Amino acid sequence: MTQNRTHTCSELRLEHVGQKVKLSGWMENVREVGQNFAFVILRDFYGTTQVVIETEEMMNAVHGLNKETVIAVEGAVRERSSKNANLPTGEIEVAPEKIEVLGKCRYNELPFQVNRSRDADETLRLKYRYLDLRRPLMQKRLMERAAIVRSMREYLDGHGFIEVETPMLGKSTPEGARDYLVPSRVHPGSFYALPQSPQLYKQLLMIAGLERYYQFARCFRDEDLRADRQTDFTQVDLETSFLDEQEIMSMMEEMLVKLVEKGPRPTAETNTMHDDCWVTLTDNHIEGTWESAAEASETFGRDSWRIALDSEVAAADNSEVSRKEIPGAYGSAYVQFRISFSYLQLSYMKWKTPGNKTKS
Repeated sequence: MTQNRTHTCSELRLEHVGQKVKLSGWMENVREVGQNFAFVILRDFYGTTQVVIETEEMMNAVHGLNKETVIAVEGAVRERSSKNANLPTGEIEVAPEKIEVLGKCRYNELPFQVNRSRDADETLRLKYRYLDLRRPLMQKRLMERAAIVRSMREYLDGHGFIEVETPMLGKSTPEGARDYLVPSRVHPGSFYALPQSPQLYKQLLMIAGLERYYQFARCFRDEDLRADRQTDFTQVDLETSFLDEQEIMSMMEEMLVKLVEKGPRPTAETNTMHDDCWVTLTDNHIEGTWESAAEASETFGRDSWRIALDSEVAAADNSEVSRKEIPGAYGSAYVQFRISFSYLQLSYMKWKTPGNKTKS
């Protein structure tokens, strides 16, 4: 229980019938069906609840309020006469005794309806991002990303990795793109560079004896946009000592397996793929991956991860390239998997040990 509510808008059920409750949220919709009779859909981060207006006093409280006005409702929970099986709170409704306006929406017309913002122009949605982010689907994606990060932290912490946050302002170093520069007020004419990656810092940590390091690093690269790259992004940055390429790739594969096992299964309702298109997992192994980068290059013509685009290269003198038949739905699994984990860019380096050359 908090000051402005006793329950969330997705919490009330038949067992709460008869209880006095206080809810707070946004007025998603108001439907007036009579002089002193109206239905209000109240929405918060967790869901929606129907509020039924039946008195002149309560009607005057909501009359003239625009959609997306924030209100607090106090009243009794009762069972609905016509239930909605599609909603978690579809068996109950709230009869208000008091309605308080917490934040009034001044505009009669919003740039787009929150519950229909997916149909709006993308430029408009980005301009009014705070409205677009009120959609349950967008909030669900943010929660899924948080769950992904939490799962990866648990795995890396359990395998001896230490999370270290490295500086954002530093000296410019030659990398794959141009730097974003930040002028210094204290030192006129001098500039800091935003990191394209924490490359130098993590190598310093290895030299200092910190064997396993990781962080969810923000990276900034002044370069043209591409399908898998934007000007600023987050990558899972790793550095280890005394591990070879195969050991760290196996470790990362196991981490992704644990991530998929614990994470939510995509469905058509969440605008992703069906369960039968998901990756196949066997004993901490993703079926279809390879044992070495050399094997991948020889078989598929490149060493990047391709588990669903099951295409093998043929000899140069062969007139046809061998390509296995795969269902169209499964072919889309790779695309969605790549989008889902587009910010997980894993980097590794084989540490120099006596008698060995450094490989990266």
